Amino acid sequence: MKSRFSLKTRLEYYTNCEGLYKEAYETYLKKGQPCLVPGLGLRSEILLPKSTLRWLVTQSDNVLSMREAFRELDQIDWAADHHKYVTDAWLTPILNRDVNRNLDRYLPPLGKEVQNAVERRIPNKGEWAEIPLWDTMKLVIAQISSQFTVGEPLCRDEEYIRASSSFVDTFVTNAGLVPFVPVPLRPILCPILYLPLRFKTWKLERILKPLIKQRLERLLTHQQPSKGKNEHLHDITSCKDTPDDLLQLMLCFAQNERSREEFHNLHSLAYRICLNNLGSFHQSSAAVTNMIFNIIASDKEFNTIALLREEIGSVLPSECYTIPPSTTQPVQNNKKKYGWTKASVAKLVLMDSVMRETTRVHSFVHRAVARSVVADNVHSPVIEGEADSNEPTTTSAPLPKGAMVSILSRGAYFDPDVFDDPMKFNPWRFAERRERHAKVVGGRGSDQHASDRIIAANDTRTTTAAAAGAIETFTVTSANNLVFGHGRHACPGRFIAEAEIKMLLVTLLMNYDVGLLPVPGADGKGEVAVRPESPWILEVVVPPIKGKIMAKRRGG
Repeated sequence: MKSRFSLKTRLEYYTNCEGLYKEAYETYLKKGQPCLVPGLGLRSEILLPKSTLRWLVTQSDNVLSMREAFRELDQIDWAADHHKYVTDAWLTPILNRDVNRNLDRYLPPLGKEVQNAVERRIPNKGEWAEIPLWDTMKLVIAQISSQFTVGEPLCRDEEYIRASSSFVDTFVTNAGLVPFVPVPLRPILCPILYLPLRFKTWKLERILKPLIKQRLERLLTHQQPSKGKNEHLHDITSCKDTPDDLLQLMLCFAQNERSREEFHNLHSLAYRICLNNLGSFHQSSAAVTNMIFNIIASDKEFNTIALLREEIGSVLPSECYTIPPSTTQPVQNNKKKYGWTKASVAKLVLMDSVMRETTRVHSFVHRAVARSVVADNVHSPVIEGEADSNEPTTTSAPLPKGAMVSILSRGAYFDPDVFDDPMKFNPWRFAERRERHAKVVGGRGSDQHASDRIIAANDTRTTTAAAAGAIETFTVTSANNLVFGHGRHACPGRFIAEAEIKMLLVTLLMNYDVGLLPVPGADGKGEVAVRPESPWILEVVVPPIKGKIMAKRRGG
């Protein structure tokens, strides 16, 4: 592995990062060798081949640290008054122990909030209207995610929604600017750079602190015996009168597993909510914006919208998506009576395929499983020699202490040896792959229509088939699906994010007709409806910020 690169290579990071990453993958990573690439500012970072993924995620935190990596990437030491918000994150144990095991408790309120948010932001009229998709989805996602985070009525408060969204945008921008500031000048310039974020933090804390104080007082009046670390923090039987949201779980966690000072620190508690919004707002908004554009753009070739609506109608009762919520009782039958549950979310196989394909083709970030080397004498396994060699030899490459390492996920996503026709967006790619897994076990008649066979993947199959197809789903991480990381540090919020996105797409498609906004043709004559580009900005691919869609209430 080269220990340095040319000025031309560093400039290419700013002018053609897509080409730089492609060259790195084809020249080094695909052959099992690591490589050094430029990063923001004067950073130099090490990309590891995906053959090292298992080794990477099994290293202990005192060798390769995810927390230290995100401390650097988020620039939390400048954004907050302490690095504890990253190095002692509470969200992972709370989500793993209390939310993911009890997901069905949180989904029905989320579904209702989705209906409210969509109706609030998209005109409820029978006429076509232009919708600025990115700006709209940021506010919709902010409201939906806030329902889970802080509950009603704050999740519907316009000032809170916009202040939270603005905080997230400013946080991300500042984290990208700090690497350009020379290290000796950071103590002088960074406090100035972060003044706007400090002000936005103050505005959010002004809204959050009264709510947190009220919750603390209520919790103390219903004092529960101290619980052990492996016990659930929020027991339904002991917390009947308390709100059922993430804030309440955080307070219970602080009371039982952190110091008294942390439990009563309103500033610290409020800032943790702000950082949770960073995780739940930003990439979900980017992903769902790209998903909607892709659904519409692929409709002519793949009949995407009609097939998605067919699937939705086959697995969900109408009260799950109707705006306004239906006042009539649904037909009670075994297929439809449960509404929004973890099981019903999982049955949306075609929707899952669209989501997975979108994060393959239009992933926001292209490096995953970031780790900071925090120990001496660390070496990663690499392959020496050509990839097609009969006897490639495995050796090791030194990883210097302080280096940032990661996996380039984009390379495999666009590798024709991994995915057929990888440059093309195929909404049913992963549904078809799941169907093939199922056929290996159970088989199906060849006389079914293709769309029926895909939708039929909803049917209960053998455990073996389910396990074989699971790797093709949106939330199951693998070497070819690193959007949520991988291993024990994979994003614990991916299951609630999956539910939120599916609920949003279901509600939009079942209540609105949607289309691309016509733009002038290339020859200046007439108009054409084309998907706006998702441009590269340095090493990220952002959704079409200025892109709009057309929407009209169905049946209006």
